[in-house]
Amino acid sequence: MEISPKIQVCNCLQNAKSIVITAHIDPDGDCLGSQLALLRALKGMGKKAKIISFGELPHVFDFLIHPDEVNFVDKLDADYEIAVVLDSGDLVRVGDKIMNNLDRSKPIINIDHHKSNTYFGTVNFVDPQASSVAEMLLEIFDEMGVEITLDVAYPLYVAISTDTGNFTHSNTSEKSHRNAARLISLGVEPYVVNKHLHESKELANLKLLSKALSTIKLHFGGRVAAMTVTEEMLASTGANWNEINGYVDYGRSLGGVEVALLFRELDDGRTKVSMRSKGNVDVDFIARYFGGGGHEAASGCIIDGDIPSAEEQLLRVVKSYLDDLSS
Repeated sequence: MEISPKIQVCNCLQNAKSIVITAHIDPDGDCLGSQLALLRALKGMGKKAKIISFGELPHVFDFLIHPDEVNFVDKLDADYEIAVVLDSGDLVRVGDKIMNNLDRSKPIINIDHHKSNTYFGTVNFVDPQASSVAEMLLEIFDEMGVEITLDVAYPLYVAISTDTGNFTHSNTSEKSHRNAARLISLGVEPYVVNKHLHESKELANLKLLSKALSTIKLHFGGRVAAMTVTEEMLASTGANWNEINGYVDYGRSLGGVEVALLFRELDDGRTKVSMRSKGNVDVDFIARYFGGGGHEAASGCIIDGDIPSAEEQLLRVVKSYLDDLSS
């Protein structure tokens, strides 16, 4: 009888003594929360585990992280048995410094919920129906009989709540609410999470948001909202790139808008685009046209060229998609 991917993951985690954990660059709540939850669960099982990260973490998550839990390195130590990659549709998403140093002779465990996942792992547990990787980890922990301590419950709750847009996005399900309720029953205080995530912004962040909102343009009869963030805007406000998470949702909040786009200037001359949809438009399909991917309602890609060039290219594809929907 064929063993399910979830059971394969459980077997790998139970048998390994030394495990490294990583996930995509520009971490969001599910990315970081899932890594912390897995790290703490594995250590509770007596495993040697560490998180390897690339790039700066958003300050709103500082309250979740214990000292020395996240390691910023240029290359991996050789003393691990398996690597676990979370919340990454493609191995490229972890960044060159980590991807190029993974020992390909050792198992890579791929746990993800993006339908665009490329199944890059030795073992691939991919569930596009899950609201978050955190929900998938809860299944794994239950299968292995792992005790969900409060230290594990908090990052799981942050992961589920952020990836569902505080339980407002279309990926929110009965299961999401039940899992959240379970974590609350273990001692998680939603107010504490909300205070840190949504009521602890720095002034520089609000100044940057003000500049970003001033760039909003509507296209195609108000069906598409586009916003930009540039290096100059960051320099003039003192903000950091990792503070723009959630900015694209302001465009989606406009009445009549079906697709929101956020164009971010990269230092290599390319443009990163975040896309959000209210449901009728599959932005994952659009992102794949440019080599990106994600979810139907939330996706992203990187386009060659500066912001004006990237905007022109992307809007051309979006228009074609909208025209097909209307025909």
